[in-house]
Amino acid sequence: MIHALHGNLGLPSDWDGLGLADLSAADLWEWQERVPGIGLNSFGEAYSQSVGRWDSTPVVMGYSLGGRLALHALLARPELWKGAVVISAHPGLKTREEREARLEVDRAWAQLARQGEWGAFLMEWNVQPIFAGTPLVGESQRSLISRRDSIALAFEHWSLGCQSSLDQAVAKLEMPILWVTGEKDEKFTRLGAEMADLSPSIRHEVIPEAGHRVIQDAPETLRELVGEFLKDNRLT
Repeated sequence: MIHALHGNLGLPSDWDGLGLADLSAADLWEWQERVPGIGLNSFGEAYSQSVGRWDSTPVVMGYSLGGRLALHALLARPELWKGAVVISAHPGLKTREEREARLEVDRAWAQLARQGEWGAFLMEWNVQPIFAGTPLVGESQRSLISRRDSIALAFEHWSLGCQSSLDQAVAKLEMPILWVTGEKDEKFTRLGAEMADLSPSIRHEVIPEAGHRVIQDAPETLRELVGEFLKDNRLT
């Protein structure tokens, strides 16, 4: 079964458009509600334990924030996971200075999420250049106002600034990994290519005309890529 982790300001229903069978989508905000302030490493271990209780051949799939959490799950329990699909995810900043700067930015986002006017917060989030070309604010994001405290905690404790550089550790993993990026997302496409260069277990696919939000921009192409990956690696 595929165990899917949505992105920031996302919901489990974000995966519905892919139409993939045997998919179980986690609610990341629920994790922050159950264990407020749970960190990246702790989530990776706890999520893996939760999945491992009932699935002996799991595949993890994550988008953006969810992709980073998926990497932590892989590293926490590499013997459990049989494969992974990583979409538009960052393997980690290289220097302490970069991480500290990012953490400061994400703490500001956390304050807006927790205390700001919700519509204005969503607009400011969605107009970031990285999301260019994708519709701005959907009803699903507006509905997240009731989860704003959990979202703020995620900004604080799942920030890229809290994450170590995982590239070398991920490169040592032996399970097959499909790393997907959008052609228009030049930064993350470069990161994906760098990861593929580090390991023969990592296959990097670039989806034409898609940006960072690959799930929304090219659901049919993404579904085909995932299906082929699962079939090629006998994960279905």
